Amino acid sequence: MNVLFKKYLIYILAIIIVIGAGLYFTIPMGQQYFTKSAEIKSKQETIDDLNKSIELAKKNQIEAMSSEQKEDKQIYEPEIKSTDMMVNFNGMLETVLNLAKEAGIKTRTIEFKTIPESDPIKQNHSGTHDATLLQAQMIGTYTELQNFLREIYRHPYLIGIEELKVSPYELDKKILVIDLSLSLYAKK
Repeated sequence: MNVLFKKYLIYILAIIIVIGAGLYFTIPMGQQYFTKSAEIKSKQETIDDLNKSIELAKKNQIEAMSSEQKEDKQIYEPEIKSTDMMVNFNGMLETVLNLAKEAGIKTRTIEFKTIPESDPIKQNHSGTHDATLLQAQMIGTYTELQNFLREIYRHPYLIGIEELKVSPYELDKKILVIDLSLSLYAKK
């Protein structure tokens, strides 16, 4: 047995060295694997939490937008009622001009026209409401137009934007020529 042991001693030592070297390199790699796996798992949980937060935020945003859309606008009721329909719109005209002025937009022309028969408020409430189409040509910048349209949207009374044409001023492209048609409504 002693002779047999000496004969295979080199092979046994080589096998022990290979096993030792294998363990020496694989144990740290295994530890790294488990560390990285735990790190990936915690980051995946964080991603899942963030995705849930995003979905909740989207849901809340959709609910907020739908509740804003459900918000009813009031119909303007003039302080002084008149049989002349245009007198009933003086307050609304003043409001639109003030909103434009506050936004920095300059008004060139204003004209009242008859609102189309296809307007739903004119069709459904012709006995209790007056409606007119305000056509205006205005001048302002992109930012001023954006602020003006935002204020019209926020205004508590119903103002419909029927048509909006925007073209740059020939001499200065930063200035806009705005052709705007607004539907105005007032109680009789």
